[in-house]
Amino acid sequence: MASHSGGDVDLDMDEDFTEAIEISEDNRFNENFVNFVKSLKTFLMDNKGIDVPREFIVNIVKLAAIDPNNKFLIKQQMVASEMDRLRKIVIEKIVGMTEISRNVIRIQLYYREKYMTRDEAISAYREALDEKVIPLMTELRASVPRHLSHYELYYAKMIGVTIYFANMGPDTEHSVIKETQAAIEQVFQKDDISLLSSMTLKDRETELMHIISVTVGLRLFKKEESHHHYGEFIEDLARNLPVRVRSGIKQLNQMNVKNTTRLIKYTTATQRYFLRHFAIRGGRRELSLEMVKSRQALTMVHQLLIYIKELLHELEKENNGIDEMVTHHKEIIAELHKEKMSSGIPNSVVYPKYMELCESWQNLIDSNVFVTTVSKLSTDLQQMSEKDLALMDEFMDKLLASQKIQVPTIQEFFEFPSMRVPLDKYAVAKRIDYRPDVDPLNTNFSGFCVYSLVRGSGMLLLANPNLGIFTFRNMNFMLASLKAAIEFPRDPGSFTKKAIAIARRWPELIILLNIESEAYDITSITEADRSRKYSNVLVSKSSGTQSELHPVPTNLVEAYTWNEWELRRRGIILSKIHKCRTHGTQTHWQALKKTAESQTYSKKSQEAQTMRSVHTAVPRSKFYFAGLRGYHCGMSPHIVELTSENPEDLHCVCETKQMELDDLVEAGKHKKNKSIGI
Repeated sequence: MASHSGGDVDLDMDEDFTEAIEISEDNRFNENFVNFVKSLKTFLMDNKGIDVPREFIVNIVKLAAIDPNNKFLIKQQMVASEMDRLRKIVIEKIVGMTEISRNVIRIQLYYREKYMTRDEAISAYREALDEKVIPLMTELRASVPRHLSHYELYYAKMIGVTIYFANMGPDTEHSVIKETQAAIEQVFQKDDISLLSSMTLKDRETELMHIISVTVGLRLFKKEESHHHYGEFIEDLARNLPVRVRSGIKQLNQMNVKNTTRLIKYTTATQRYFLRHFAIRGGRRELSLEMVKSRQALTMVHQLLIYIKELLHELEKENNGIDEMVTHHKEIIAELHKEKMSSGIPNSVVYPKYMELCESWQNLIDSNVFVTTVSKLSTDLQQMSEKDLALMDEFMDKLLASQKIQVPTIQEFFEFPSMRVPLDKYAVAKRIDYRPDVDPLNTNFSGFCVYSLVRGSGMLLLANPNLGIFTFRNMNFMLASLKAAIEFPRDPGSFTKKAIAIARRWPELIILLNIESEAYDITSITEADRSRKYSNVLVSKSSGTQSELHPVPTNLVEAYTWNEWELRRRGIILSKIHKCRTHGTQTHWQALKKTAESQTYSKKSQEAQTMRSVHTAVPRSKFYFAGLRGYHCGMSPHIVELTSENPEDLHCVCETKQMELDDLVEAGKHKKNKSIGI
């Protein structure tokens, strides 16, 4: 894609942004696309004061490009004027979004970027550690010093590997280096370095790792003996880590309770406005901007609750494992204390205990890395959400007080009524019973009611599991009300398409509903995207009223006509123009001319076509009957074919049934005798 300054671009919106940034010297289009996104981000930040991630802008560009109302030509080169128009549409869409809508998408993208599973977090930590340890280990394994003057440098590398390996503290601290050197000298003295030269590379590496593990275990044991004098830079994970995990669980539980209360309050206040009967203004009702924000705030609450429950589940599972690791760590230290009190125990018995203590310490470090990642992520989510939701709390409290709406309790809200769905012979979607082991998030649209999404213009309602699960084309849907369970199974495809069209209009729903592949797919564009008649909500806007003192400028459409046949004629003309367009961009704007008379079509020739065409002339044949009025030269009645290529060559393609010659002659004599009166 090219920037707005000029040039042709290949607008291929199927590529992900992460693939687009992998630029090579020959891939000019991807480079131009990245520059286009950078220019949009810079413009929004400098001129509008809106700071959004690049992936945010890429998603809006995709939605603007595939929107049929914008009339972009996908999979073809874009001229500079089209790029300017796309740039303008994207900026208007981002600026026109509410702050809470942008924050919902920002939270979703931030969580996707920062969240890692336990294995992913530990793998990332070890990769960063290997970048520091592997170069030193390679040098220690490759060569062993032969002179005493080089022993100090070799020893310093061993100290560095030990500090990094045990995560003991910054290597710039003199006390850390001094304490680590003392521990190594107790396990492996400088005079023993020459013994490494007689080993193979593999044995040398094994011996070095053995020395480092024993050294780490020795330092950990010394820390337990004298906390203030030895090992002061080693964090006491056995004591601090369980406290940190419980603190994180407590923080997430508080966030869960607070946002659950918000969920009940927001749903109660907004449900009656978005889902009541369509009897106002011909099936449409006006909603203020505050009500639209309240629906978007409800989306943020749902998204936060999903993230909070996921992080809480991870921490609770980690808490059970930490208790076992801490207990095992303390048992090893207790055994070492007992062996120290006994005299005459050789190093061959003590050193394996130190190595076991080092391994237990590594498990605690891995757990600490994951707990730190989860705690930081939960804190960031709380800080990002409090600003918008605090303002919406005040609005919801005033709304509920003015309408005298009673907010249900948590037990009443989550107590789904038992309903019996009547069997409908016209139902397309089949119903199956809900099982407790089914996670609603694994169903389509993340378990939210599709019927409410369509009827409420993006209104999110938790599904009622007592209604069961409705299956349609290998998709599973859950619904919230008995009315939804009756209407949705009759036309599930229509509801699904309209729900995806709504998500394209409100982008904060795309990630929450887990429909990214469908939302950004141009092949899924339907009439719901073109007409936008999937919503019964009309957001109120400013309007003018005609008066004598304040006239409103007229807006006359010259092309308007009430004649149905004229509209049909125009439709046929536009269809013909659309079919006759070329594959280039030179005639793109000609399709927008007012009348069809201004269109000119060149004759089909090789010079006027942008694509190669091959013609085949098929000869036309005409068929005639011959020999019906008499016989001559012994010919019988037959059918002849006459072609334009060789009209003189008459040949039979299908002979009629031949009559016996004797019968013909006899019939001729009888006719002749009758005519002369014999």
